[in-house]
Amino acid sequence: MHIFCPNPDILSLPEYSHGDDAIHYDAIDFSANVNPLGPPAEIVEFIKTLDPVQLRHYPDTGCTRLKEQLSCTHSVPVENIIVGNGSLEVLRLFCQCFLKKGDEVLIPVPTFSEYERMVKLHGGTCTFVEMKNLLIDPHEIIEKIGDLTKVIFLCNPNNPTGFYSEDIMSVVDEAEKRDAIVFLDEAFIDFSCRKSLVQESTPNLFVLKSATKLYAIPALRCGYGFSSKDVIAYMEKVATPWNVNYIAQEAVRRALCNESFIEDTRRFLEREKRYLFSELSKIPYLDPYPSDTNFFLLKTKIQSHRLKKLLLERGVLIRDCSNFRGLDSSYVRLCVKPHEPNEMLVQELRRLHEEPK
Repeated sequence: MHIFCPNPDILSLPEYSHGDDAIHYDAIDFSANVNPLGPPAEIVEFIKTLDPVQLRHYPDTGCTRLKEQLSCTHSVPVENIIVGNGSLEVLRLFCQCFLKKGDEVLIPVPTFSEYERMVKLHGGTCTFVEMKNLLIDPHEIIEKIGDLTKVIFLCNPNNPTGFYSEDIMSVVDEAEKRDAIVFLDEAFIDFSCRKSLVQESTPNLFVLKSATKLYAIPALRCGYGFSSKDVIAYMEKVATPWNVNYIAQEAVRRALCNESFIEDTRRFLEREKRYLFSELSKIPYLDPYPSDTNFFLLKTKIQSHRLKKLLLERGVLIRDCSNFRGLDSSYVRLCVKPHEPNEMLVQELRRLHEEPK
C-alpha cells in the first residue's frame, strides 16, 4: 500500500551533485569559485560585533535596507530588485513564477546544472544547445528559439568554461519578439571588467547576481535579481517571507559600501591568473582554457575522478567536471587562490607528471 503518490517529474530528477564537498576533506579547496581575498573587512567586523539582541527579531521580509544599497550600487530602482536566500533560491522562485508544465527552455551546455534541474522540477522541458569550442553562440541560440520556447538560460561568464559572450543582447531582443524571457546569470561577472546587463531596461530580461561568490560568504546565502518592476512584483508575491536572514542582509549591505573591494579583487586576480595559466600550460597532461573569471577549466589526460583522488592524497581538492552535461572525464575545474596555495597546486600537479607511473 502506498501512503503517498510521489510526483513522477521529481522522481526522474538527476541526483543532486555539485562541487561543494570541501567540508568532507582536510584539503585546500580549489573546487569552490569564491573570492580568493575572502570576505571584505566590513563583513568580518560586523559579525565580530553582532548584537545578539537583533537575533530576537524577525528579519525584514522586504530586505529594504539591502535593496536600497543595491539600488545605489547598481543604479537600478528599488522596485526592480529582488533578494533571495542565495542565488539558487532566486532561480527556483523564477522557475516557479514563469514555467508551467510543457514549457520549453533553451540551455547552452556545458553550464550550471541547476538550470536543468529547476526546469524539470517545475514541469518544463529542456532543449540543449551544444557550445562549439565551449563558447556561447548567440546566433545558434536564436535559431533554436521555437513557438514553445518560454525561457532561455544563459550564464555569462559561463560556469564551468569561464568564457564571456559579447552579444547576449541579440538573444534578448529576439526573445522579446517571440514572447520568451532570458534568465541571465552573472554570478561571476564582477570578477572581470566585462559589461553587465543589470541596467538594461528590456522587460523580458532577468539578471541574477550572487553575493556568495564575490564576497566569499557561501555560508551566509544571499543572491539578488534585477528585472522590470512588473516581473519583480510578480515574483515578490510568491517569495517566502523572511527568507533572507538578518546577518546576511546586513553583511552584504555593508560589503556593497566598500567601493574599492571589486577593484582590489580584479587586480589580484589579474596577477594570479597570469601566473596560474602560464604554469598550468607548461604541465604536459593539462590544457587550461583562458578565463574571464576567477576559475579555470582544464582538459586533462588523466581521468578527472582519478586526478581528483590523486590530488586529495596530496591535500588539494579540485572540481571533477565529468557530471556537467556536455563534458566528460577529460575535464576539471579549479579556482584561483592566494599565491602560496597556487604555487602548491602547481607543484603537486607537476609531481604527478614527474613521479613514476
